[in-house]
Amino acid sequence: MTRNEYLSRLRSCIQALPLEEQTEALEFYQDYFADADDDEAVIAELGTPEELAEIIKAKFACVPARTENKKNQSDFGRRTSSSGRSFVFEEKDIRALDFSFGAAEVVIIPDERYSVETRGMENRNLQCKVTPYGILTIDNKRKFSCLQFFKRIDRKNYHPRILVTIPKNAKLDSIKISIGAGSLVTKGVSVTTSRTYLEAGAGNLVFNGINGGFCDIHCAMGRIKTSGTFTGKSKIDCAMGSVKVEVNGLATDYSYDAQVALGEVRFDKDKKSGIGSDYSSKKENHFSINCGMGSVNVIFC
Repeated sequence: MTRNEYLSRLRSCIQALPLEEQTEALEFYQDYFADADDDEAVIAELGTPEELAEIIKAKFACVPARTENKKNQSDFGRRTSSSGRSFVFEEKDIRALDFSFGAAEVVIIPDERYSVETRGMENRNLQCKVTPYGILTIDNKRKFSCLQFFKRIDRKNYHPRILVTIPKNAKLDSIKISIGAGSLVTKGVSVTTSRTYLEAGAGNLVFNGINGGFCDIHCAMGRIKTSGTFTGKSKIDCAMGSVKVEVNGLATDYSYDAQVALGEVRFDKDKKSGIGSDYSSKKENHFSINCGMGSVNVIFC
């Protein structure tokens, strides 16, 4: 069965759902096929279209989160507003992470469960939920209106902080992290995943402890640092910022190609700076690097 045949049968099996939910489901699994780039493996994983359709129809309701209002109780809450919110999710309901942060300070640590705790931000500036497909999504956006600007609101008093916990040695299908002008740091986290997407605008993103799968990194003017075991075809796109990748493995098991403008690329002992390109004989584990005016450093340990 081809990918298109599978999705066509799936479409027929979920016609009882509202059109909007049908579209969302089909778009999700179209992307799932595209990301994996191995139709046979995906079909074997998902089961028949009929079986998948039953799962979709049964779970097409967001997993409810237990939310609470809390007073300032920990070091995490210091120097912020006394108001806060917390969310708790069951581990069995989570299969992927999709986090998008604006100007927040985010810390991710290991624990026995998935949870999210906020300090110093208005409720309307944060959305936190689990989708019907088991994706834990956190969306934090913060913009200052023109009225606030002309009133000279002291932006230094705006110090949103978010603490995220994930189970120790968590296993996930994918991880997607995006940071705008804030910062995100992991501490003691170890996650096994097939796909990792990291993106930084002008902020600082440090995500260590990734095990398995490919990594797709996009850095504009910020800084990204990550470490772990990366397999398959990984991509690094760096405009004016800096990217550092620490690979737990041997450099001889990896290959790379690099397109460089005015920046600098280091891959193990190889170095390329100035306008040009470089490459090595392609292997199963491969990094494709595009560097503008920033810097990319891939080291092996």
